[in-house]
Amino acid sequence: MNIPIIDISPLHSLTIADDHSSSPSSPAALQKCIADLKSACQSHGFFAIQNHGIPSSLITAVRHASRDFFDSSPDIKREVTMSEDYPYGYENYESLGVMYCSNGSGGDGNDSSSNDSSANRQQVSTMIDSKETFSIGPSHNSSKMPPRQFPSHPSSFQRALTEYYTAMETLACTLFRGLALALDLKMDWFLQRDVFDVTAHQCALRVLNYPPLEYYEDADAAGDETKNKTVIRAGAHTDYGALTILLSGGPGLQLCLDPNQETNANNDTITSNTNTTTWMDVPHLEGAFIINLGDLMQRWTNDRWRSTLHRVVAVPDDIACDDEGHSNNERRLIRCSRRQSIAFFVNMNGDANIVPFESCVDEKSNPARYEAIKASDHLMQRHLRSMGKQT
Repeated sequence: MNIPIIDISPLHSLTIADDHSSSPSSPAALQKCIADLKSACQSHGFFAIQNHGIPSSLITAVRHASRDFFDSSPDIKREVTMSEDYPYGYENYESLGVMYCSNGSGGDGNDSSSNDSSANRQQVSTMIDSKETFSIGPSHNSSKMPPRQFPSHPSSFQRALTEYYTAMETLACTLFRGLALALDLKMDWFLQRDVFDVTAHQCALRVLNYPPLEYYEDADAAGDETKNKTVIRAGAHTDYGALTILLSGGPGLQLCLDPNQETNANNDTITSNTNTTTWMDVPHLEGAFIINLGDLMQRWTNDRWRSTLHRVVAVPDDIACDDEGHSNNERRLIRCSRRQSIAFFVNMNGDANIVPFESCVDEKSNPARYEAIKASDHLMQRHLRSMGKQT
């Protein structure tokens, strides 16, 4: 099973005159695009898009600039850090550098400064969540978010992220027109000034770096889920906002397929028990973006559309015997390449009033499951819940 791949080229030519484009008189390509969006949002909550209109040169520029930033010294990366007062900037997750997890014999694998890499390779006995990120928010003051800050190096970083952010705003508007038609709404419904205004939304752009990994695994663990340890790059989660536009950096993204893991928009039933959950690999599609719906969109559609639990795992690209002379029959050295990705989190205006759409509510068969809430309050509630705090 794969996520749907949707050609969104018909959406680029939509105008106000096409406000009823979902009618039978609409071009066949547009009808198919809208139908595909509707089906994907209901079944997976994830889909890939092609013919998105984002220049490959811009994608290359932001990838290179991000790589150069993450390859900078710790002092450079910490010039702009995430804090209570500034919810963007650089964040270095606690496990970063703990590439080789505890083997149960007293070593903690923390000595990433050692020149002897074999000293750091240990039996994987726990899952890790290793990545570093840098984020920016909107540039306009009416968003009520703090002004953007950038590090001094690399010189191309600020320009690349700024231009990419603007391109993602445009792509989000294009997607919103298609999603509105899929919900039997006016084409520009999401783009109303009090819903998603380019001068007031609270979107965030995040570049992510997953460092290379090396770890040991018992040779007989291959193909045995009871022995094989899944190494987690990003733990199981759903996204909080309306949708996410992801530029994947390679394989590793997985979706939860376990029907027992379905959740409402508050994620009341989410668990992180990866031993009992079925996960589907999302293929890496070069040049395509992956779109996933967030909890706010599931709430808005009264659970008709899905915000799906997902995670990122380490994908081995090299397996060898260890350098202490053990054969492959005893234990294997697993190598996983560096992975970089870029996520644009599409958040509405903070004051946008989120009420289940009339087209998704039926008083008898499917009454409204959620009360009205401001978009910013929804995001704060989800953030607090993720921190284990009551709301």
